[in-house]
Amino acid sequence: MWGGETMKRIIALFMIIILPVICFYACDVEKPPEKITDADMVYIDAVYNELDAWDVSTYNSGQDWNIDKIAFFDFDGSNNICFYTLYPVTDVYGRGFFVSSQGMEQMDFSIYDHDERIRHQGWLARTRVEGIDWNSSASNEQKYETLKQAFLFFKENNIYKQK
Repeated sequence: MWGGETMKRIIALFMIIILPVICFYACDVEKPPEKITDADMVYIDAVYNELDAWDVSTYNSGQDWNIDKIAFFDFDGSNNICFYTLYPVTDVYGRGFFVSSQGMEQMDFSIYDHDERIRHQGWLARTRVEGIDWNSSASNEQKYETLKQAFLFFKENNIYKQK
């Protein structure tokens, strides 16, 4: 039915047209790495400038605890950047702050802010799992670098990121 030469042409055509399409969808194409921009530095600097207000120990269960995890998130998909600190007392013992170019504001939701409270608890739990390790005894330069690392992690893993 089909001669040997025709079959070779069909196979060649398949390899030229179809295989690259299959490979494009099947192969894991690496995206370029995220970089910290000047706009990002506004958030990082706002958090760093408030270091003395949030990098504090807390007394619980008969001992002092230092923060062990930090993370940045987009609170609700509206580019409302927030910053979380977590203590090793329990998986959700920490604080959240809204961050803007004007500084930081601690989150304080009323009993009626149901959705915000649920979202806040979720970000606290996620900080335990995905947060960047924090060392309260580190130098200020090391803390600044850790904040940049945490923001970069946020940019790479933002669940609200536009694809």
